[in-house]
Amino acid sequence: MVDNAEKSYKCSQCGMMFTDAREKLECPFCHHHCQQGECEVLYSSNEEY
Repeated sequence: MVDNAEKSYKCSQCGMMFTDAREKLECPFCHHHCQQGECEVLYSSNEEY
């Protein structure tokens, strides 16, 4: 994994991308609680453009 990427999740209910350092897996946009294996795990850039 590269230095500028971090684990991100895609909410299965609203489709928004979020990171969750505590791995509580609650979408900050719609507050959907993702079950294990439900929200897609992606690695996205943590650099601001």
